Amino acid sequence: GFYNQTKDLQVLTVLTTPVVYTLVQNAGKSRSLGVEGSLAVDVTKNLRIKATGAYVDPKYLEYVDPVTHADLSNSRFNNVGKGQVSVDANYKIDRYAFNVNYNWFSKKPNSWQSLSYLTAAYGATNAATLMGITTTPAHSILNLRASADFGKYDVSVWGKNILNARYKQDNTLMPGLFNTSTWNDPVTYGVTFAANVGVPDNIPVRKL
Repeated sequence: GFYNQTKDLQVLTVLTTPVVYTLVQNAGKSRSLGVEGSLAVDVTKNLRIKATGAYVDPKYLEYVDPVTHADLSNSRFNNVGKGQVSVDANYKIDRYAFNVNYNWFSKKPNSWQSLSYLTAAYGATNAATLMGITTTPAHSILNLRASADFGKYDVSVWGKNILNARYKQDNTLMPGLFNTSTWNDPVTYGVTFAANVGVPDNIPVRKL
């Protein structure tokens, strides 16, 4: 487990009053506590499975807006989810290798505004809606890869996010003006060919 305290943490926020602008400011004090671990098991001489997991709980202890002097200690940590689990299964036989990679992520905020901040600014009903817009739901990502090693050459066939999970990675909330969102990549397939050309014998190598 771990417990960390940070003073004067730099925080980037986007504000809309009196105009739209970004502000980098220092939060007086924040703390982060959590636990993480991993486990690897050789099921057979060809199959290895590894699992990792982490839980983190960040919180602002002191955070005052230098312009309005409002208490922002309830602000959310943007793009920080509390839980994450990853499982890797690797199977290798002769020159062939297969990999299955599964990742699970807990829900996380994709904007800094807290429920209390949104309630004070836009009312309870609108705040609940805006909290939903600015929260990435829990989601899973599955990746697959198969490769063959021919010595100097390597060929891989892979698929990323093959379940085509779609979610917002980042969100800029401008109520009454606009709302912009960045989404993750959709399902992607590909083939990779790699060649190890080495160093030809007729090229001199200088020793230092």
